[in-house]
Amino acid sequence: TIGGLKGKRVAVRYYDKESKRVMVEDFVEALRGRREVDVEYSVYLRTPLEAYERDKTIFDRVLRSFALRECDNC
Repeated sequence: TIGGLKGKRVAVRYYDKESKRVMVEDFVEALRGRREVDVEYSVYLRTPLEAYERDKTIFDRVLRSFALRECDNC
């Protein structure tokens, strides 16, 4: 979740030719709106594989701390 909104989380591992390292991209997206999507929230982490476990801990803390205010028109 992002600020109480249900979201989708995806983690992808790939080889980056430029840096010559295996990278991980971990992201969460959530949509907010009544009829149509009014707001899209994205929280994103991109880090080398060897740092991922450490960085994921911090990323998870950021996700848990994310807070939203009520929205009048969404």
